[in-house]
Amino acid sequence: MDEEIAKLVAAVFHGWQQGKEDLDPQAQYLLQRRHSEFLRNGLGIQDKEDRTRYMDFMSELQSVLSLARKTLSGGAEDGIWFARDDLVGVPLSVLQSMTSRLDEGKLDEELLCTFRKGHYVPVMRQCTRARSRRKLYSAKENRFKENVDRLERILCLRHEIAKLLGFNNHAELKMEEKMSNSVEDITNQLHDWTQQLQPVAHLEIQRMLELKRAYLTTKLLDACDDDDPEKLYFWDWSFYSSLLKKQEYSVDVSRISEYFEVMHTVENMLLIFNELFSIYFEKTEGSVWQKDVITYTVWSNKTPTHECDFLGYLYLDLFARAGKYEGAHHAMIQPSYTNDTGLRHYAADALICSVLRATEGPTLLMMNEVRTIFHELGHCIHFLVSKARYGLYPSRDFIEIPSIVLENWIWTPEVLKRLGRHYSYLNKDFNSLWKVRAGSQHDAEERLSNKLIGDLVRTKTINMAHDMLTQLHLAIFDVSIHTPSASTNNATDKVNVTTLWNRLKGKIIGLEGDEEALGIGQAGFPHIFRKYDAGYFAYPLSKVWATDIFSTAFQSDPMNPSMGQRYRELVLKPGAGVAEADTLKQFLGREPNSQAFFGELLLSAGRN
Repeated sequence: MDEEIAKLVAAVFHGWQQGKEDLDPQAQYLLQRRHSEFLRNGLGIQDKEDRTRYMDFMSELQSVLSLARKTLSGGAEDGIWFARDDLVGVPLSVLQSMTSRLDEGKLDEELLCTFRKGHYVPVMRQCTRARSRRKLYSAKENRFKENVDRLERILCLRHEIAKLLGFNNHAELKMEEKMSNSVEDITNQLHDWTQQLQPVAHLEIQRMLELKRAYLTTKLLDACDDDDPEKLYFWDWSFYSSLLKKQEYSVDVSRISEYFEVMHTVENMLLIFNELFSIYFEKTEGSVWQKDVITYTVWSNKTPTHECDFLGYLYLDLFARAGKYEGAHHAMIQPSYTNDTGLRHYAADALICSVLRATEGPTLLMMNEVRTIFHELGHCIHFLVSKARYGLYPSRDFIEIPSIVLENWIWTPEVLKRLGRHYSYLNKDFNSLWKVRAGSQHDAEERLSNKLIGDLVRTKTINMAHDMLTQLHLAIFDVSIHTPSASTNNATDKVNVTTLWNRLKGKIIGLEGDEEALGIGQAGFPHIFRKYDAGYFAYPLSKVWATDIFSTAFQSDPMNPSMGQRYRELVLKPGAGVAEADTLKQFLGREPNSQAFFGELLLSAGRN
């Protein structure tokens, strides 16, 4: 922190408060944000001893956080070995993407199932052996043991820093940079939503238990694969959810993925954004950090006869590789802003994914991966179309809203029809491979049928309460560990963090588990180590507000370009140049509310 700049900002801020500075709304917002940031970075600590303690705590905190993040990133290629026979039901294309070994003296080949989504998700969804699913689930939940003690130290340091800055706890400190009003308001809202969701989630669990009982009565269990038909475990959920979609909705997730080859899907997503928001993407060559990265220039309102309004650059880094972070995220390389001479600097944004590239043939996306890419591209679009004068980062509890709004489009029939095309129609080699895999000379249907699209759309709200409660578990845990009692001097005095993680998980989500399988999941909860500390509530909050926005503006006509342009102008274009709560209110004509979300929930409960 440059103290001279901080003092200058403070002087301007106090002058503005006294009416001595004439600032326009964007400049006022910038000044308030920057002054608040400097205060949270210790500018207001006058006592020399306290200032020294603050600096020491901050130095240690950054060091421990760096180690925790390094541990998370270093686990990208971790996994466990399975005999091929233990992965019954997993698609061949997934098995072929796994590293294999045949140890000396062993007859059976073993496969390495990594914790990357391209392996973990298909195994949890489709492996018919419960013991294999439990083994994989338990291994994933018990990773990153070093981060258990690190997290406890991080919590202590954050708490001490917050007190030195005059706050009761870290969550209260972090709320200063949020759109939301207070920790108390957020905590009450999270618990209120949990209570409303749990009765519906109970019905979902009972339905899945009925499915499990029926499935187990028809399955010949291995002697070592004993499974209790009266309990629904955490490692059961994805499997029986997938089975439900297949049996009652005729949705086979493996078959669906054949229509979502990664490059064809992403390119068509960009075309949809072009139509909806008048944004044009043009491939170009440029300096990149890895040879597979694709670069686009991004334009607004570009037509063959009208060149207009350059917005910036979009980079796509889609595929997994050694040492790369295993999740998907948006990376802001450079924000857009206007300098003091009036020169506009343009945005550069990247979509970073870890899609497992197929060893043979096309790389196919599961629906959850299609949704994730749509979501992360939403962040890119938000930053690219912003016309804010200053390069501020949006509030953490607002930034997810535009992306989650966009997720709704992948559940509309028109968009599914346009995104999905069977890979066998993309080139001759893929066509030949399809016929070999299918064991037939007949062609596949080129596009998703209307019936299949209808069935797929109906699955959007399956287990909707469970999905939201999973997010609420993370949000409530995050707020809880960052709001220790005001009477304690230590953020972890009152409760063991691992115990709290597992207790909240069982209580909120309502599934069964055991101590070994549940493990130390908090050690691998990346958001609390990466700027979403005391801020994960943004995800469930954004889900509810995003449902309100889509229901109000787009439900009746999702591809309406006029409404898309209005959304761009009122929600996306302001960027972080104004208070985001005002942005939402202006677009909706009122404060956002939860009626649309819970209305959809109740409809899904009655329909499903």
